[in-house]
Order: sequence, then C-alpha cells, then structure tokens
Amino acid sequence: MKLGYEYFQDLVSRSFFEQIDDHSLVHGRRDAKRAIMDRLLSDDAKMKGLEVIAIVGMGGIGKTTLVKFVCDDRAVEEWFDLKTWAHVSQVFDVIKLTKYILKWVGLSDCDAMTPEQLQCELEKKVSGKKILVVLDNVWSDNQAQCDFLITLLQSGARGSKIVVTTSNKNIMTALQNVSTYQLQRMSFYDCWSLFSEYAFSGENCNARSLFEETFRSEIVGKCDGLPLAARSLGCLLKSRTDVEGWTEILESNVWKQRSEGVHPALRASYDDSPSYLKRSFAYSATLPKGHVFTKEELVLWWMAEGFLVLHDGNMEMKLGYGYFQDLVSRSFFEQIDDHSIVHGRHDAKHAIIDRLLSDDAKMKG
Repeated sequence: MKLGYEYFQDLVSRSFFEQIDDHSLVHGRRDAKRAIMDRLLSDDAKMKGLEVIAIVGMGGIGKTTLVKFVCDDRAVEEWFDLKTWAHVSQVFDVIKLTKYILKWVGLSDCDAMTPEQLQCELEKKVSGKKILVVLDNVWSDNQAQCDFLITLLQSGARGSKIVVTTSNKNIMTALQNVSTYQLQRMSFYDCWSLFSEYAFSGENCNARSLFEETFRSEIVGKCDGLPLAARSLGCLLKSRTDVEGWTEILESNVWKQRSEGVHPALRASYDDSPSYLKRSFAYSATLPKGHVFTKEELVLWWMAEGFLVLHDGNMEMKLGYGYFQDLVSRSFFEQIDDHSIVHGRHDAKHAIIDRLLSDDAKMKG
C-alpha cells in the first residue's frame, strides 16, 4: 500500500522533532547550532511580520541534520507552542502544505476546503500561538507562493518563526524579514571524526592508528568537508580491512573524473557495489521524485521484478532487507525513522541517481 503525502509528512514530522540519540554524530556544528538558536529564541518587538531564517548550503553539507539538532534542544522545545516540519522539494505547493499543517494541528477534515476556507481555519488554529514551521529542501523561489504561506501564518504570536533549508540562494530574494545563515563545510578535525565513526568498527577498529597515520590527510581532502561524503567513504572503507584495500579505493580514477552533481565518494561507493545492488538501486530510477515508501514495500517491488531469486518467500524478504540496509549504508537511500520510512529520490538524490546511472550506461556503451 502506498503511503499518502500527509501520512508520510506526519510520521516524518514527528520523527524530526524526536531526540537525536547520538549527538557525537553531529560533528562540528555546535557553533552553528548556537547561532541558529539565538535567532530562533529571539523576540524582537521591533520586528514586523513573521521572521524567516534561511539555512543555505550545498547539497550534502548537513542542513537538515543541523535543524534537527537545533530542534532537539529543550529550550526550543519549550519556547514554541506548535512545531511542524514539511519537505518541500521543487514544487512549492502552498495549498498542500496548508492542509498538512492543519492536519498536524488537529483538523483532519480539510481536503475539500477552498483556499479561502483553509486560510480562515489556519488563522484560527495558530492565532496567539508561538509557532515554528520548518520547510526543508526548498528549491522554488516562487514569490507569490512564499508570500501566501507567510500571510497564512501571520496570526501566530510574536516570536513565531519559519526555518527554510535550501541550496538555492535566490530563495532569499523571494522572502521578507529573512535572515540567512550560510552553513560552512566541516573542519579538518570534524571531517575526520565523522568519517571515523563509520570507518572504524569491527575488524578495522584495532587498525585505526595505522590507517589514521597513513591516510588521514588524503581522506579529509577527498571528502571536501561534506558530511555526506565522509559518511559514504567511511562506510565504503569499513569493508576494506588492510592498507592495500584502502589504497585501491583512494587511488581509483573516480577521484579524477568528477561528474556534475555526484561527489566522487558516492561514485566510488556505487562502483564498488556488486551488480545485484546496482540493479536494485537502478529500480529507484523508475520512481517519481519525492516518492516515499517503506522498506517492506520496496522489497516486495524487488521480488515482483525478479531481483530476489529464492524459492522461499520469507528468505527472499530477508535477502531484500539485506540489500536495503546495504544501500542505506552507502548513502543511496535515506531511512527517515523507526518506521523504516524511506524518502527516495528527493531532489539531491534524484540528481545523483540519474547521473550515476547515465555515467554507468555510457561506460558500458
């Protein structure tokens, strides 16, 4: 059964505001967290209208993780009466977002409402409440849509905020009362620290000092200060237990052949994947952007396509779960929460999938 947009957003929004279990995985972002919190918890009487905080940075730099880190703080939890999160992507559908926010605050029967009715209901629901709305991965700079959403939320109490994460700097020109925070790349130390969390476990744990002395500077340079690259490369090298194995990956030609939109660390992880994983991953190219699905749903699709060839159905599911977990560890799928909700082919991943498969086809051709 496919998950509806509202059901997905509800699950993910709840998980978004749940506590981060391991803060050690949020490396080098405490200063950024403090800067964002200072803006979130401000209550400027001179500010007219709803304040917008835009967190800007390239794909893979950790914008969403930073916002989750901020919202996990008790001070933020206690400051706002109402918090909600929505993944926006390329299509800024303010009517759909309004319906979702209304459902989040308890008005379930709003699908048939007109825009005017939606506006009236939302104003009543947020009136006098200090609200925090997180709009994640905004690409569109549609002035009218942005203005309309802000107008809908104006009845919230003073101190209400909208947080926008985006890679599109032009978003700033479409918003009023906006303050921008440019998220920077990780430092050398933080990049190595994050990489190490993924690379050094199991058999590699005891060899950490040798690998660190030999490869640290090279690895940090190849990750470009991007958390996504550090995680991906860490997971890849974890499977190699000797110096020769690490050298083979780090001296691969992939580092010299950068594809637009795909970091070499992801390319290296893809190239290192066995054919059965590449085939399973390629199936996601048939899904629309932003399609959401459960782990179970994805494995059933693979079974229907004949990707999991075993006579025992239970064993096929187990095999499929193994494929899924391997793809998650390689950063090709994003496991959102404990419900195993996967947000496949959001815009950044969409571009990566298309580019990887296109490059792969060219090399085979």
